[in-house]
Amino acid sequence: MDKQTLFDRFILMLNNIKSLHGLENIHDALILWFGENCLFLDVDDIKSNIVNDMHAEGVDAIFFDNNNTNIYFIQAKTVSSFNKTSDNLGENDLKKTLDGIRFLIKGDYIGKISQRLEELVNEYHAKEGNVGIKVSVYFGILKELLNIMKMIF
Repeated sequence: MDKQTLFDRFILMLNNIKSLHGLENIHDALILWFGENCLFLDVDDIKSNIVNDMHAEGVDAIFFDNNNTNIYFIQAKTVSSFNKTSDNLGENDLKKTLDGIRFLIKGDYIGKISQRLEELVNEYHAKEGNVGIKVSVYFGILKELLNIMKMIF
């Protein structure tokens, strides 16, 4: 199968996910697909932890696994057409997300972010002191094939 056909089929699948789960856009469908198929999380938990806010500090979702041993910060990027799949994730996009996560983890974020993001960050802070907690940052980018760049800190 050629790359264009694979891309088109993946976009069709994301549109189906969007419709099936009443999501706003394929961006959110990409996050749901990733959370369900790569992190094996519950669909309802994924949907409730997607942050639909323009001022989300470069974070599109925060997920907690069922055992409360992993916390995932998610940033996703979609493209409008197959021709855009060769574009790289910009350095500023990476910096914005990593700076945003640093602010959420160490900064005075109360009252400066959306209510839902604040609730998720508070949940993170409630769990961060637990022994064995692992925090991961995922960047999901629609490329020629879906590339997922994982950074663990």
